[in-house]
Amino acid sequence: MDRSLHVGVDVGGTFTDLVIVSGGGRVTVIKAPTNVGDPSQGVLHALELGAQKLQLELSALLDNVDCFVHGTTIATNTLLERKGAKVGLLCTAGFRDTLEIRRGYRENMWDHRTPWPAPLVPRSLRLPVGERTRSGGAIERKPEESEILEQCDTLVSKGCNAIAVAFMNSVVDPGNENICRDIISNAFPELWVSVSSEVCPHLGEYERTSSTVLNCYVGPRVVPYLKRLAGDLERLGLKCPLLLVQSNGGVVTVDQIERFPNRLLLSGPAAGVAALKYHAQELVLPNLLSMEIGGTSCDIALISDGKASETTELNIEGYPLLTPSVDIHTAAIGGGTIAGVDAGGTLFVGPAAAGANPGPACFGLGGEQPTITDAQLALGRLRPGRYAGGVLNMDPDKARAAIQNKIANPLGVNMEQAAHGIIKMAVQDIVHAMEAVTVNKGLNPSDFVLISAGGAGSLHASSVARHLGIRKVIVPRFAGVMCAFGMCTTDVRIDLGQPIESPLDDDSAKAIRLAFDDLEIQANSRIRSEGLNFKSIHPKKTADIRYSGQQHSLLVDMTDIDVIPEEIEKQFTRQYSDTFGYNIPNGAIRVRSINLSLLGEITEFDALESGGVQEKNRSPRYPDGSQRQVYLNGTEKWRSIAVHNFDHPPVGVTLQGPCILEASTTTIFLQSGDRLTVLPTLDLKLDIHQPGDSDDL
Repeated sequence: MDRSLHVGVDVGGTFTDLVIVSGGGRVTVIKAPTNVGDPSQGVLHALELGAQKLQLELSALLDNVDCFVHGTTIATNTLLERKGAKVGLLCTAGFRDTLEIRRGYRENMWDHRTPWPAPLVPRSLRLPVGERTRSGGAIERKPEESEILEQCDTLVSKGCNAIAVAFMNSVVDPGNENICRDIISNAFPELWVSVSSEVCPHLGEYERTSSTVLNCYVGPRVVPYLKRLAGDLERLGLKCPLLLVQSNGGVVTVDQIERFPNRLLLSGPAAGVAALKYHAQELVLPNLLSMEIGGTSCDIALISDGKASETTELNIEGYPLLTPSVDIHTAAIGGGTIAGVDAGGTLFVGPAAAGANPGPACFGLGGEQPTITDAQLALGRLRPGRYAGGVLNMDPDKARAAIQNKIANPLGVNMEQAAHGIIKMAVQDIVHAMEAVTVNKGLNPSDFVLISAGGAGSLHASSVARHLGIRKVIVPRFAGVMCAFGMCTTDVRIDLGQPIESPLDDDSAKAIRLAFDDLEIQANSRIRSEGLNFKSIHPKKTADIRYSGQQHSLLVDMTDIDVIPEEIEKQFTRQYSDTFGYNIPNGAIRVRSINLSLLGEITEFDALESGGVQEKNRSPRYPDGSQRQVYLNGTEKWRSIAVHNFDHPPVGVTLQGPCILEASTTTIFLQSGDRLTVLPTLDLKLDIHQPGDSDDL
């Protein structure tokens, strides 16, 4: 038995994906239902299925693992589905409405009607504390213990199980927040407590408050699960530490993430970016746009000129979060997304999702609301029958009945029109999300190759590509478990930051150099404490810089430049011009903060190359080409088309659409005029026909 197994586990809202890679490149893939009530049990079940597939006892499998990486969309789905903790907020007196006021501006200046999402903490649970820290750091007034206890009693009586503390100017001096945290922890040990100076040590009152609230909102659900899973795995024989994928794409141990669970808000999708980098290098494609659609969400990422976009400012469904992250745009569109008709008689799709239990109506587990999966099944694009190792049974009659009762009858249309409408609206939402990371940033989506991933991604890929003018789509060999595969390619990453807020001059440059040195010492100490063996460790330095008078900063790469004003200005103006298409001549430049990321390489991984050789040496099974009735679009309606088994496709085979290709973890819908080719890497290339008819969905 190979004693150097790498394991990646991605827990989604509907399915738990498992990838096991041996040192010789053998890849084992498992897709099992997520246990919504206790996701750790879903992980253990997937591991048991993996052990069975490898003809091992679970303990023997875990004993041979030297790298176990876990990513989860639990934090993301908690936010998307509004199922987090009941959070109370203690704030500086006079700033009770920071979350409600936001910053007083709209991202779309022409849209003055669309309401903001409701604050995660309603006004009745946002209570003031008489304290004050001046902008220079001087503490003018300390909080009174009696007042803190009184406000906490009020919040607890209203059902709060988590309390966020966000005081004005605490990023300059955290003393008052620390006093408040200690009082709450001593008096209410059962409460989850987060303070903004720890969670988000950055300037920006609103963003800092929002980030702290998010930490409290997801923490009570995510952290107990992680601790329970780590303990279960250790008892079952895992000897290496459980590593978790952060929003920045790197991994850390449970101990490191325990206080900052909001860094897991893009955990699963961030691992997909690691896989995207892998494919960019292997396929020699510098410009990639990825679309990973699972059961609950659609995650979109971009690689331009071979580099993944990064940010320190996330916006997840209207809630800002300041944390180092790969730049991922998340939309509440997945296979389990619920569709319905609102009180005004209008069709809607999302944001709520059916999850794994009860799941879509077709599962027959009690779900009555139709989902996107039900629509695909009702139109023949998904195969009826058993999925996920036989655990789930997808019944098209139940799907059609739910669509007929909940959509078709209220709208006065037939079942096919209703199901087709659900898919068209989902595609439109995906297109808008992809335009947010391309068109809205001055990029033409037609200049990119679309990477289609996730269990549901390739059902929509052709339609999305047609809308965006994209002519080439790549479906990776492990498209259905892309995030789990990416977890086997990522590094340990520690992120630290420090506010600067100073004009760019000799003095600030000196302060930046000293701050980077100090952060690197801290980061080295933390990464060494992980107890892992690293093949290499290297820093990445960035700074948030802007022109004076501007509100938003640009994340500038400082890793390979001399930290002197002239070099910093040159790097900033170059990136600014690349991003916005112009510069401000002689504009005053300000540095807002600096960030240091320390990356530790723990594994050398080349699974696709070695695994591909192994697969190509097999006797390929040519696609069988059976027939199925499929509703193609509003014009062609029902039509008998070929359905191919594509788990082990022969290299070089070419197929013409319309047809359906079924693999163990995903289904590909090839439309009329599209052509598919199997590449030497065993990835699938789709050449998309652009008919000019936007209704050809």
